[in-house]
Amino acid sequence: MSVPLRVLLDTNVYGIVVGKETAVILNNARDSRKTIFYGFSVVRNELRAVPTKWENAGGNFRNLLLDYYDKLTGPHAFASTKRIEFLAQEYSDFYSGGISKRKLWNDFLIVACASVHELDIIVSEDKHTMQSELVLKVYNIINAKNRLTTPTIHSIRVFERLL
Repeated sequence: MSVPLRVLLDTNVYGIVVGKETAVILNNARDSRKTIFYGFSVVRNELRAVPTKWENAGGNFRNLLLDYYDKLTGPHAFASTKRIEFLAQEYSDFYSGGISKRKLWNDFLIVACASVHELDIIVSEDKHTMQSELVLKVYNIINAKNRLTTPTIHSIRVFERLL
């Protein structure tokens, strides 16, 4: 039996998950035992920030997102720590691109969490910030300095092909 992929989903993936096709992909990955999905307090807090007035198919969109997050990640969730925050700050200090560091902060925390906990993959649809070429270089340089491995960041479609 092969070792399961250890995966963290970016917040933006959960909004897409409500679409049935994406949910099927992720549920199949979880149920096949080829993948363990991990949660992170920053992602859950971003989901909690979704306005409660948003409706989807007659239900509260925020509650749907949080329920799916809880079902998918189960007991596998990480809290932010000083080490994660320090690493994210290193990314921020080293970064010198055109995207606001404030806008990138949660992305930095998500990648730092996955790096510290040696996760294999982050699934994200955020090509403009989290997956930009410059930001990826920052992750790799700072992680190498700290003797950490940078997780691979894939879109849902690429992740599906890995399964």
